[in-house]
This record gives sequence, structure tokens and C-alpha cells, in this order.
Amino acid sequence: MKRISILLGLIGCLYLTSSAQQDIHFSHFFASPINLNPATAGQFNGDIRMFNNYRNQWNTVASPYVTLSSSVDMPVYRNNGNFLALGLNLFSDQTGDAQVNTFQYTMALAYSLDLNGDGTHYFSLGLQGGQFRRKINLSTLYFDNQWVGVGFDKSIDNLEDLPFDRITAIEVGAGLHWFYAPTDLTEIWLGASGQHLTEPDISFNSGDEKLMRKISVHGGADIDFANSNVAIIPNFIYVTQGPNQIINVGSDVRFVLVDRSELLKFRDEFSWNLGIYNRFGDAFFATTRFSYSNFALGVSYDFNTSDLKTASGGKGGMEFLLSYFGSFNGGGKRNARFL
Repeated sequence: MKRISILLGLIGCLYLTSSAQQDIHFSHFFASPINLNPATAGQFNGDIRMFNNYRNQWNTVASPYVTLSSSVDMPVYRNNGNFLALGLNLFSDQTGDAQVNTFQYTMALAYSLDLNGDGTHYFSLGLQGGQFRRKINLSTLYFDNQWVGVGFDKSIDNLEDLPFDRITAIEVGAGLHWFYAPTDLTEIWLGASGQHLTEPDISFNSGDEKLMRKISVHGGADIDFANSNVAIIPNFIYVTQGPNQIINVGSDVRFVLVDRSELLKFRDEFSWNLGIYNRFGDAFFATTRFSYSNFALGVSYDFNTSDLKTASGGKGGMEFLLSYFGSFNGGGKRNARFL
């Protein structure tokens, strides 16, 4: 029999392959759009958009869970306000003592229909496809026959017939997204997406472990006030995957520290966002973000409120965000009200 240490090392693997499997998630869920919903591809002002998210959690409980995600998207064809957009999303996730690693790359294709013809009302459909790979670092684990009386000697052959090392599977997803700007001061959006629609087999040992379908519903708003440099940006997301559920609800408050200048084609705003959110049954988290011109840098921190807080000391995860919005012509924007 393998020692208990082996079982502990494989917790990260079991976390994804048991009936309680659950995907990665970010506290900056509203700033990882292609990872969340392929229908959001191209929904921004400008010609290209990039996001980088980094999350590190559970340092006080076990080996940290580290997640990195990068995405880029852009409109590639426009016609009378409607547009077709492409997006690429990459993420890498490493968990536990066994360093269970998941790497995924997906392409998103989205078409957005301008319902009013003036850039204030859009309905979008998105499709997503790609591949993910999972592997375990067996060299980090200890086995019974490596015990030498006072410790483990990893130079000794573990003599275990372990059929698993790495797997690959195809990822398929789809999404819908609605955007509406009823006034110059208000924008509203709502989306839904499905991932792992084919429920790929993710078993390491030729078993039949299906990755459960994940359904997400998300939305938010951007509410400015006349003659004010303050805006409220509420956000929410509901995710269900098998027996698991995630509900995040909260809001950012944006303070415009340096207002936009028409002379510079709306490219020089300097703003600060501060947000408070609740992931029900899991954590409260605070977010902050500074935006200047085309760049934004954000940080968030989770305060654990679940039963795990006894082991975690209430500490959850630190997360960082870096984003970029650009225009190929140095500032021109299409006729749309997207953020």
C-alpha cells in the first residue's frame, strides 16, 4: 500500500476527478472575460485587449495552488456596427504536493449583433474550442519501499506500477452575452456560458472520470453620476458544476483621479477602483485596481470564511491582474459604448 503521504500528495488530483470536481476561478472574475465566456470576445473599445491573471492560494494549509491565465482578443471584421471577434486564452494551474498541473489553450470565436445600429445595444454568440493537458509529478511523492528506517531514499525504485502520468482532452464551450447602454451614464451586461460540454474523460488510469459540465451566469453594470468623478460597478457570477456552486456578489467603486481629455482622444484617464465582494460560503475578498491610459494593474486578497478557516487562519489567496487595451490607429474607436 502507498503511504498516507502519497494520498495527501494526490489531493489536488482527486479534487478535480472526484464527484466534487471544480474548475479554477479568479476573484477578478470580471477581468478575465474570455476565460469566463467566449461571447465576450471583442466587446471593448479599441482594437486589441490583453489580460493576465495570477492567483496564489492556500499557502497556510498545504503546498500552494498557483493559477496563471493570459488572454488576448480583438475584432477582426466589422459590418454596419456588427462585428466578428477572435480570442485566445491560456491557463496553467498547479495544485498540491504532487504538483498536479493542468494546462489549457482555447480559441474563442464571437459574433456581436448591433441591435440598435448605434453601438448601444449588442447581443453576442460565442464558441470556444481547444485542448487541455493534465499531468502529475511522481518524483515529488514517497513510496513504502523507499523507506530506509530513518527516512525516505528517492534513489530507490518505487516498484509501483502507476499507469498514469499525463492525459490530454478536447475542450468545447459556448456562450451568450447581452450589452445595453440605455443612457450616456449607464451600461448593463448579462451573460451565460457552458464549458466542458462534451464532458471529456480526465482519468489518469484508463478509468471513466468525466469532467462535469460547468454553467456560468454573470452580469454587471457601470453606473456613472452626472457632474461626478465617482461610478459604481456592481458585478455578480453564479457557477454550477456537478455538486459545486460558486456565487460571487459585490461591487467596485471607481474614482476618476484625472479626467479624460478629448484632445488626447480619451486615452489619458487615470482612475482607481476599490471593491468588496463575497464568495458565499467561502470567502470575502477585497479588490483594488489602478488604470492609466491603456494599462490597468489590480490586486485582490481573499479572507477565508469556510470551515477551512481553522487550518488557514482565515487566509485565502492573493491575486494580481495586468491588462492592456490598445488601438492600431493610435486612438480611433468604433461606435460602441463598451468599457
